[in-house]
Amino acid sequence: MVHAIGRETFRLKGNIHESFAACDQTCHSGCYHGSVERFLRGEAIYALTDKHPSQAELKQKAAAACDPALPMRLRFQCLHGLGHALMFFSRYELAPALGACEALADEWSRSSCYGGVFMENVFNAAGEKKNFSATDYHAPCNRLDAQYRRECYMMQTSRMVEMGLSAPAVFAQCEKAGDYRTPCVQSAGRDLSNFVRVGDARGTARTCELAAGDDRLACVRGVVYALIDNTWDGRYALPFCAALSQAGDQESCFRQGVQYLRSVFDKPAAEIAGECSRYAAALTSCAVAAVR
Repeated sequence: MVHAIGRETFRLKGNIHESFAACDQTCHSGCYHGSVERFLRGEAIYALTDKHPSQAELKQKAAAACDPALPMRLRFQCLHGLGHALMFFSRYELAPALGACEALADEWSRSSCYGGVFMENVFNAAGEKKNFSATDYHAPCNRLDAQYRRECYMMQTSRMVEMGLSAPAVFAQCEKAGDYRTPCVQSAGRDLSNFVRVGDARGTARTCELAAGDDRLACVRGVVYALIDNTWDGRYALPFCAALSQAGDQESCFRQGVQYLRSVFDKPAAEIAGECSRYAAALTSCAVAAVR
């Protein structure tokens, strides 16, 4: 629904800059993504229901879609939404969608675009073609060129869950991901974040605590980043950090959350400290992380 609002917003505003000014992060920032979809489609062919831009047109538009001067939080949403749209307009074929992302100038932009492609592959709502295997938990990631695998594994655990795996079984599969074990576990954390938003912060923390060492840190990071991405503040992430049972894990979680709020969402230390007081008042480690 929010993608549809974004498409209509772009029709009314006529450009990405003004469309983004009218959107917000509601429902996983879908308005931003819908605006980029309408930009890629173009008015000249929009009335033709089965007409898609050519690969050359997609590359040309992709290169110009996202203003480098946008704040990072908005530029990421533009690039990520671009990946979603490229996958749709490439008729759910991975190779041309990823190839269109290659038109972007720098590695961070390309990887942000790849992430949108892989998310669209997992979550497309219309039941379009999905590039998976019925039996291989690691496909398509293990069949792609190396430059795509990290962002693929950042979404792959959603497919593993869809195939029936429990959280411990997902962690076990991530152990088999080789160099991509950490993004795989972070992906598992993102999947788990949904339980925090419906009130089960402690249960989610216990699940991440099934992992050890770097895997636990990756799981926690996946939860925290996803929760902050949902709301652009700490209302869910900071209580999750407080729900972890070990002080060291709490401190690490707060540090990661504070750094993400500061670097991606441009939040000043005083504002983050205020969120610590509001959402994690019982723990001083959040406030300490906020002012460092």
